[in-house]
Amino acid sequence: MPSGEFGWSVALRDGAALVTDTYYGGTAPNAGRAYIFKPSGATGWQKSFTLEASDATAADYSGTWIAVSGDAVLVGA
Repeated sequence: MPSGEFGWSVALRDGAALVTDTYYGGTAPNAGRAYIFKPSGATGWQKSFTLEASDATAADYSGTWIAVSGDAVLVGA
């Protein structure tokens, strides 16, 4: 279900992008989700990983705040 909130938070690190969609409603309405994209040569960017809470509930808005440090990613709800 498209939400229009893709890119609410964005972080770039070492050639990868962490992008969130706080209103994504796959497991519950407005649960939120984050994606990691990596460059894919001349074709642009390719999704390499999806982050979603295993205990997501309605209105978590996961991805409202994010942080990246080294290889660690923090996605707040």
